[in-house]
Amino acid sequence: MVLNILEGMLNALKFPPHFTNLLMECVTSPHYSLSLNGESFGYFKGKMGLRQGDPLSPLLFSICMEYLTRIFNRMKDIDGFKHHPLCKKMNLTHLCFADDLLVFFRGDWESMVVTIRAFNTFSAASGLRMNKQKSNVYGNGMPREILEQFSLVFGLKIGSLL
Repeated sequence: MVLNILEGMLNALKFPPHFTNLLMECVTSPHYSLSLNGESFGYFKGKMGLRQGDPLSPLLFSICMEYLTRIFNRMKDIDGFKHHPLCKKMNLTHLCFADDLLVFFRGDWESMVVTIRAFNTFSAASGLRMNKQKSNVYGNGMPREILEQFSLVFGLKIGSLL
């Protein structure tokens, strides 16, 4: 599924077909061998994706985040979504860096639900999921009871900046 999204995004972003074909070949046809005591033993086909540390990983992450960005850009037009007060003027909903993502929205229930629906749309299309063990929700200035409800319903820990 992720490969379909990747190929679709490459085409939508108007990458040359030759480049898209080469990149898809790299992603779909990895082979590995084992080295034991300095000797290589056979080859086996990788199941999917790139090996850890592959130089293509940042490019693929950027393409996936572009897909998420397009979903978030549509999210801004949905009734119920409101920007975080300090982000509205900049029209900012999120920031991506390395393999981290920060999402900003007003601390009300409707905005949180719209944001989670946007994540679910991305997850359904890409197969990628939020790691709830590594994710937190922060709510500076929002009612504690709404923050706690959000934490319980969506299974996220409440983080603290202090």
